[in-house]
Amino acid sequence: MDCSGKDYEVIAQSALDEKGQFHGHTKCNKVSSQEQLCRLWKKFVQDGKITQEEFRCTTFSAYPRTVEEFKKPFNDPDSSVRRKGLELVSIATHVIPCAHKERWIREKGDPKEHAKRYVASIRTWSNAMLISGWRN
Repeated sequence: MDCSGKDYEVIAQSALDEKGQFHGHTKCNKVSSQEQLCRLWKKFVQDGKITQEEFRCTTFSAYPRTVEEFKKPFNDPDSSVRRKGLELVSIATHVIPCAHKERWIREKGDPKEHAKRYVASIRTWSNAMLISGWRN
């Protein structure tokens, strides 16, 4: 609450910016880990390592909304958001650099150690998703 007596909420959400960039898909990154994983997983289907059904069950939807899509419920006077009295004070997009790439550039360390850290960060979210879809 500020001194005017109003409450404010800050929401940080992955969004599509005006240049078409979003988390993992920026001009700073040569390769998207999510797109690369999808290509590898499709190859597993082609090679008979997993079934098409397993591929389907181990994928997830990632839809980054545009700024206009985020604004929509605040701009529509008939939306439940507006009926509850909520209003949009400001909205902005920022590209957050990849922490792994930044560390790699800064430290210029061992490529194998960098790869281990990077892969470990991907495995934190991908392992459960991939394992849950396997049908063995």
